[in-house]
Amino acid sequence: MRSYHILLAIFIAAIWGSNFIFIKLGLSEIPPFLLCTLRFMLVSIPLIFFIPKPNIPFIQVIYYGLSAFAMQFGFLFLGMTADMPAGLSSLIFQIQIFINLFLAALFLNEKPTSLQLIGAIISFIGLGMIWSNMNHRTSWLGFVLEICGAASWAIGNLITKKIGHVNPLSLVTWGCVVSIPPVFLLSLILEGPSQIITSLHHLSWLGVMSIAFIAYGSTLIGYALWNRLVGIYPIAYVVPFTLLVPVFGMIGSYLVFAEPITEPWKLGAACLIILGLSINVFGARFLSYIQRKSTKQSEPAV
Repeated sequence: MRSYHILLAIFIAAIWGSNFIFIKLGLSEIPPFLLCTLRFMLVSIPLIFFIPKPNIPFIQVIYYGLSAFAMQFGFLFLGMTADMPAGLSSLIFQIQIFINLFLAALFLNEKPTSLQLIGAIISFIGLGMIWSNMNHRTSWLGFVLEICGAASWAIGNLITKKIGHVNPLSLVTWGCVVSIPPVFLLSLILEGPSQIITSLHHLSWLGVMSIAFIAYGSTLIGYALWNRLVGIYPIAYVVPFTLLVPVFGMIGSYLVFAEPITEPWKLGAACLIILGLSINVFGARFLSYIQRKSTKQSEPAV
């Protein structure tokens, strides 16, 4: 990859890692389902008048929107409302990579390799460390909710693969559109009109900035730049940069919320999850490199 594109990929990872911080800030003023509604509205309403519906059956758009947006961010926002730290949230959410592997094996007959299974086991040990150190009931609830959110993201990826090649911006825009009614209905039922009106009336500049970043920075800018890189390079070259997302998320959470990152269990869990992800992404290429190097060394000199 060109140096410019490497820096661009790092910039995207920084945006997505920072997104967890802005979600936490937004949730301090806005209840979770209302925040979901505002996010989907701001992303979709300007674009829906200019971008046609994806050329697929509309039921597939509904399945995609409900899983990749309504359920994913609904569970994520609820988990962070239940006192799950922003830094750990960014780390836990990367487990969707392994959920993707299992779903692909189950529904697409894509069997995981031995290295992928080893990486999954290592990462799940890291998740076990996080679970065992949750010392508040709300944190346990938040942990489970965020695993559900990661699973919803993985289901959305599976549906995307089933859909095939469509305009990604169109799919994202219309996926957000179909997500608005269910999350707004949940907001009306669970959060109530009074809390909705009060939250919007007392919204501070920090809340407005958080909503704008979540909608435009993370979704529109982040995904637009990401799709550009995916269009230029093989996915295998681009995907590894997502490993930087929890790095930026945890560092940002430390700087903004003073969330401790030097606790031994937290460092250990982070190292295990990122190690497992790295084995999954880089393992096959590393072994191939070692084999080529070994073959060259064993060849007789001419």
